[in-house]
Amino acid sequence: MQFKLQLLFYNLSRNQKFDIFIMIFIMLNMLTMAIEFEGMTDDYQTGLEYVNIAFLTIFSLECVVKILGLRLYYFKEPWNVFDFVVVVVSLCSKSDRYVTTFSFRCSGMNRTRSCKWVRYAKTGIHSVLFWLCGHFRMW
Repeated sequence: MQFKLQLLFYNLSRNQKFDIFIMIFIMLNMLTMAIEFEGMTDDYQTGLEYVNIAFLTIFSLECVVKILGLRLYYFKEPWNVFDFVVVVVSLCSKSDRYVTTFSFRCSGMNRTRSCKWVRYAKTGIHSVLFWLCGHFRMW
């Protein structure tokens, strides 16, 4: 039974449809960040906060599924480590809002979560970095 469950999580974590599902939520997360503005009403800000918590829950579940499916191999892939760190720091920054004794606060983690799209880019991170270096060359 345990191996069947692990096989289920493994197959899910390696499924292209699962990656597309997560990619859609990354894009939606970026869209919600784009609609933030200075001077938002309290209701608007509260609504966005609930949406961000929903996104954090989905990304946390993605990490759990991959950890259960891949076990320690999960931490051998750099993108998975990046995802894990982003999710853990995001969880810590959210818990700071609700637990007053926790002193760690990290602003901008919602924006960092949006960097996960880079892992799905077809051009590759090296191409993007070389383009940026060439485009913003300072003499």
